[in-house]
Amino acid sequence: MIKLRGTALGNNGISSTTANVPIVCPAGAVEGDYAIATIVSSATAQTVTTVPSGWTLLSPFPVSASTILLMYVYGKRIASGDPGTTMTWVLTGTTRPVGLMDVWSGVDSTYATINDSQGTTGGSSLIAPALTASTPYAMIYNIWCGRNATGGPPNLTVPGTHTATGQSQTGFGGAAINSGVRGGYILTPGLNGTYGPYTASESVTSTHLAGSVALRPTNSTMLLF
Repeated sequence: MIKLRGTALGNNGISSTTANVPIVCPAGAVEGDYAIATIVSSATAQTVTTVPSGWTLLSPFPVSASTILLMYVYGKRIASGDPGTTMTWVLTGTTRPVGLMDVWSGVDSTYATINDSQGTTGGSSLIAPALTASTPYAMIYNIWCGRNATGGPPNLTVPGTHTATGQSQTGFGGAAINSGVRGGYILTPGLNGTYGPYTASESVTSTHLAGSVALRPTNSTMLLF
């Protein structure tokens, strides 16, 4: 069965612009675990140009909302030297990016993840799209992010069906742009079924994005989307 091993935040609480998103791989991670890292860019057309070694961008990410908010989701099998190591993503220019890394044990070694995604603008409801699974105890991992151009960072609340992982938010004051990202997961109980969509809420009306990732447990037979 898949279990959350650890969570780490990137740029949580920063109050100065930067091109870098450093994230320290959780010290409790173990070689062979599977990690998912989400990088959120909150400025127009600011894209990720440098990715730490071993990380793979999961298709169809990145997903964007009017180019002012982009969500990149990466996956990586944890190596022996990774726990406790700082891994840094670099953007094309200085902005107000945030990052989130969640590490999972028990993820299938040959078929790790596949996803769908959705981008929206306006409103305070963030919808992570549905996924259809045909294996017992698959893990549905959803990621929500937002960009607020008129004040504090968007505070994201996962659905009541989910267990939250972590939330990273910038800390600019006044009328500055702020961004935030949050993860949450739910374990599928049955062999077959469509799970979701799942709607998170936001403390402000803003531009936002959501993505869904499915993890297949070790020794499961098949997961279809």
